Amino acid sequence: MRTKITLLIVVSILLTTHGLWAQADSTQTTKRKIHYTGNLMSGALFGKDGYGTYISVNTVHGVRYKRFTAGIGTGYDAYKDWNTLPVFGSISYDFLRIKDDAFFVQFNGGYAWAFYSPRSDSYYNDYDSKGGRMLNPMIGYRFHVSNKVRLYISAGYKFQRINYEFANNWYMYDMMPGANYLPPVTKVQRDMDRVVVQIGFGLF
Repeated sequence: MRTKITLLIVVSILLTTHGLWAQADSTQTTKRKIHYTGNLMSGALFGKDGYGTYISVNTVHGVRYKRFTAGIGTGYDAYKDWNTLPVFGSISYDFLRIKDDAFFVQFNGGYAWAFYSPRSDSYYNDYDSKGGRMLNPMIGYRFHVSNKVRLYISAGYKFQRINYEFANNWYMYDMMPGANYLPPVTKVQRDMDRVVVQIGFGLF
């Protein structure tokens, strides 16, 4: 009989302790102000006539504090003759909230590795790309879907710089004295400006 009573007392103490820890954990959770956030976006890059419309995909993961969000992202962008893999930092701010939805501004900036991918025959030989910096201010709207899931719609401007060089197939026009010569390697810095529109889902 005493053994049963002792067991009941021990079980009661354990259950009470567990309840107190559960309350403490829930209190800490509610007091926590910094939360994880992440999203996956896809859309299109729009350029002037002759440059076409190509795909743009990126994902950003980080933390949010009140109206501010900061994170690190990576992605894939396709241009007329280029594919790029950007890695960037991202910050955003909710400047107008409507219940669980919000308008936000966002700035992404970093570096992108570039890969030449011509849509037509190329005369370039021994091609070498150095990539370059990427800048991407955006404005968007975030919809509440369910619990922590959000739908994002955003649009903005994307600047991509690419540094590359290629060897000329013929580094001189003529062997005659006084002829015009081409350097054996040509170095190029190219800046590309696009309008980007994206839609995606994320945890907030």
